[in-house]
Amino acid sequence: SDAPKVIRNWDVVRQVDANGNKQVKPCLNHPEFRAWTAGTVEDLFCNYPLDGIQYGAERSGPIGNLLHFNIRPHCFCEHCTTRAKEKSIDAERARVGMNVLYEYIQSLRAGTQHDSDGALVGFLRILMQYPEVLAWERQWHIANNEVHQMIHDTVKKIRPEAEAGRHVAHVEGSMDMFYRAGAPYSEMTDSCDFVKTIMYHEIAGPRFKMWYIDPLGKTILKELGDQQSLELFYAVFGHDAGKQPSLDELDERGFSPEYVHRETKRCVDAVGGRARVYSGIGLDIPKGGGWGTEIWGSDPDYVCQTVKRSFEAGASGIVISREYEENTTRSLNAVGRAVRELKAAKA
Repeated sequence: SDAPKVIRNWDVVRQVDANGNKQVKPCLNHPEFRAWTAGTVEDLFCNYPLDGIQYGAERSGPIGNLLHFNIRPHCFCEHCTTRAKEKSIDAERARVGMNVLYEYIQSLRAGTQHDSDGALVGFLRILMQYPEVLAWERQWHIANNEVHQMIHDTVKKIRPEAEAGRHVAHVEGSMDMFYRAGAPYSEMTDSCDFVKTIMYHEIAGPRFKMWYIDPLGKTILKELGDQQSLELFYAVFGHDAGKQPSLDELDERGFSPEYVHRETKRCVDAVGGRARVYSGIGLDIPKGGGWGTEIWGSDPDYVCQTVKRSFEAGASGIVISREYEENTTRSLNAVGRAVRELKAAKA
């Protein structure tokens, strides 16, 4: 992140990991970060005729960050530890437990850990030995909700008719089981008028390998092969394996429109009409997880099916993603075709 280079005093609000080192991203509980965020939103709505805002820092909780990105768990700054004390959570036990968990994951990655009970059982054993770890994870999600609530309330105070929406990133919403457990859509409805879920189905194959199969296959799913890990994911996350790519197809095929339908419907059912749901559909995203130079050209018929399946799942709308400069005219025409056909079917 370039934040430390372009935002003055960013170093002050950076979160602290369990080893006492500062990380790049800001602490959600730091009062100066919250004041800066609220002030930015206030400035925007006081000075510009905005209809609304969508906010959503793409961040996982401490355990999700460790499992998927191998980042030492956070945040143990004075503000987080004070908050923990107020909640009767032993911050020192949480810090020690997080470091034990981190070292266990590193030993699994390095192949030096040979637990006769298996990697997953060893992982769960640490959570049982240090229940403060789960309490710390939960507090992170509560703080994240509070930031969104603050943004929502700031917007409504200035312009009640404006909308405040929440963006849920790809790995968090679709792959991180701890994020899904700690941040259910049903808990987001008080702090937003709409939820935009990122479901980049085409690039989901390579991203799934990069953020799920590879890191978990080296750690808590070490005893499973890649094929079993894929089957476990489809089963646990509720996807029909027959409609999704096989292991050999992940690099080139991506996920099907049924993946978008399933994830959209999951969100729609969870919010129960208390917020609108917009499907974030990724088109023409570069290969290599989205950061390569070779464009993954979207198939128009696939695009049309995906748009239709989003609305059939109950979406109030769609957001064509990721970047406007990436979207081709061919793909955008396919979106328009789907919308026209849906309207014609209702007529």
